[in-house]
Amino acid sequence: MVTGNPQSMRALNKNLVFNLIRESKIMTRPEICTATGLKPPSVKHIIEALMKENLIECLGKGESGANGGPRPELYSINNSICYFIGFDANIRRIAGVIMDLGGNIISSQFTYVSGSDTDILMMIMKDMTRDMLQAAKISIDQIAEISLGFAASVNKNKTRVAASPFEILYSFDVKRFREYLDCGNQTKITLENDANAVAMGSYCLAENLKNKENIICVIIRAGVGLGVIINGQVYRGHEGLTGNITKSENAYGETKIIERINELVDSGSAEVDTLKRKLIDRPDLHHTISQNEQVKQITHDCFQKIGEFASELVLVLNPDAVVFASELIDIEPGLFKSAIEGCEKGIREFYDGLFNDRSDITYHHTRMDIYSIAFYSAHYVMRAYSPLDEKNQTK
Repeated sequence: MVTGNPQSMRALNKNLVFNLIRESKIMTRPEICTATGLKPPSVKHIIEALMKENLIECLGKGESGANGGPRPELYSINNSICYFIGFDANIRRIAGVIMDLGGNIISSQFTYVSGSDTDILMMIMKDMTRDMLQAAKISIDQIAEISLGFAASVNKNKTRVAASPFEILYSFDVKRFREYLDCGNQTKITLENDANAVAMGSYCLAENLKNKENIICVIIRAGVGLGVIINGQVYRGHEGLTGNITKSENAYGETKIIERINELVDSGSAEVDTLKRKLIDRPDLHHTISQNEQVKQITHDCFQKIGEFASELVLVLNPDAVVFASELIDIEPGLFKSAIEGCEKGIREFYDGLFNDRSDITYHHTRMDIYSIAFYSAHYVMRAYSPLDEKNQTK
């Protein structure tokens, strides 16, 4: 409950009730009174105002209490107030999702790309946006924000992609992309590093991380990305840049694993037919990992190296939790589990051996799929959005 200036108090209490219903999914008026300390007449007035503005809806009647009495009405936010688009953009593929205000994915698209030509990327994302909007039966005017998660470093103003894996530069420009979409200024567009999106998504969604203020998130895809959360906020490093650490000798992601396997092929020591030619496509990698013990060992070794690198970060940053997120291995669940746990083992052996009192570090493993980064990108901005904020009142 908020006290003070009557006008601001009403606005803040209204926001309090809306966000409480949003967080809890479904609530009754008695539950709102208990959670907020507001009087029943005040809650009744706020509920009526939110209903009038179409921000919440009544789902019907709940069950009577233990002592009987009338069945309470159940309230939920109106998830169709506005929508959010999340993209995962890298030099191999683009995935996109549309999410409602309740965090539900209502439409998705996926396509492979070749290269990093900015205009081609923008045209592809424009077409994907159009197709997703048509599938969801909504218009661009209903999109509150578009968040693009790049496998690259992003500048502090979230307007420009600074660099990408393999030293390929993007010149992605938010203003130009807005013109491609023809969405005017009513839809906010932001760029974010993919590791940051996963870090914040895990921070918001994982129950065992919600009370942790300092988190290191290591994501493993073609390379290794890093997201750092300090005091609940994404940390941005030199010149405001954040993200990839592919120059590190311990950044043993998918590309490094393929290099090691190709060395095995060249050495002539391959044991099975699947290794008689060099691995070019990622599906080849996944199939070979699941079929060949030598390749499994290479994968484990690379993940162990990632763990050793992460342990150095733990030593410096002293986090409450470490998140490992990967879509690298999508064939054999047991291999994914053992490889990711290899990262954790690398930290425990290096770090806990020095500081035994830090055995309370929380480890969280997240297995991503092709839409995970796009989901986290949309979720990241969806969580920060409120239709009651003054800046959003004109939407």
